[in-house]
Amino acid sequence: KPPPAASGSASPEAATAAASRGATASAAAAEARLRGAFDFMDLDGSGAIGKRELYKACEAAGIEKSRAEMLELHQAADKDGSGQIEYSEFKALAKRLPQLADLGVDRLSDSDSD
Repeated sequence: KPPPAASGSASPEAATAAASRGATASAAAAEARLRGAFDFMDLDGSGAIGKRELYKACEAAGIEKSRAEMLELHQAADKDGSGQIEYSEFKALAKRLPQLADLGVDRLSDSDSD
């Protein structure tokens, strides 16, 4: 029979719960970062990213693509064929081009300090 746990040490259940809270907080932070990047890219505030907005965002992120490559990228990301990249589509695009997820991060951290 193992000795009783010393007082003050966390039970395995408590450690699992704490790890779960940490993972949840981390996921929430990643989601907020993605949402911030999306909002930063959505220059006209329409709630979606058009071709010109995607091009400007890629330029800002240092992603060099030809006009044809940019059009192909936009069409591939626009899963519903609306001509715009909505947030759910952007999340998949950001996995493909993780540099996009960092756009607007400075702006977000600046607003946190206000």
